[in-house]
Amino acid sequence: MRLAALVTTLTAVTATGLPAAHPAAAEERRSRPPASASPQTGHRAPDRAHAAARATVLPRTVRWLLESDGSFRERYREDGSPAARRLAARTLRAIGAGLIATHLPQGAHIPEVPPMTVWRARDDGSHVARVTYTGTAVPPSGIAVHYDAAGRLTGTVEHVFEERGETQGRVAVWRDGRLVVDSFVEHTPEPSSWSERFTDCTADRDVPGWVVQALAESGAPDAGSPTGTEREEGAGGTGQGARPDGFRVPFADTLLLCARQADRTG
Repeated sequence: MRLAALVTTLTAVTATGLPAAHPAAAEERRSRPPASASPQTGHRAPDRAHAAARATVLPRTVRWLLESDGSFRERYREDGSPAARRLAARTLRAIGAGLIATHLPQGAHIPEVPPMTVWRARDDGSHVARVTYTGTAVPPSGIAVHYDAAGRLTGTVEHVFEERGETQGRVAVWRDGRLVVDSFVEHTPEPSSWSERFTDCTADRDVPGWVVQALAESGAPDAGSPTGTEREEGAGGTGQGARPDGFRVPFADTLLLCARQADRTG
């Protein structure tokens, strides 16, 4: 299935690269994979990595994603200030120089002028900058780079979603350059079920059911603080229930619209 671009996102980087004390920086200086490397290159997947998971998008899945998106919006606001633009440019330079690890699969790339977004926390002034991937890495693939109020890099979360057919795909997640999730998801709703009605609606808007399910299973795909799921470890590598700030879901409006439509036609 052909996917339309769903995310408008931004990225940022320090002109001097990552602080030496940061684990992602240390890892990259030891072994810096090429930007075009496959997500499987140079990293060993967790034991659960390649177990294909048949899954159905359920109302609670959608509710959890919408709650996370709402929590993120409560804390963060989009920042278009000159300082945020400088942070974005620094992030791009660091990614281009290989000082921030990226794991783009074959056929994926970062556009020369990528769609980017920077968010600023209302409480402590920290920032999250995100770069979107395109090509074979389908939305919402990208890397989120976290900074404190002083502009020091505090962490990275990278998500890569790859389509493997109309109803299945692969999701891989790196936290601070370390692979924490690598799995396949197959979306198989029962005919005439709520899930089928819901995912028929999202598919019409270029959001396949497997992407919705993989997003929930892998944790935060975008900027935002560590996110807990019903699994022991989500994309952010955090434990159950650790979702104080949520994460940004780029197609939250589609989820809400389709959930209401599925309810009405049930």
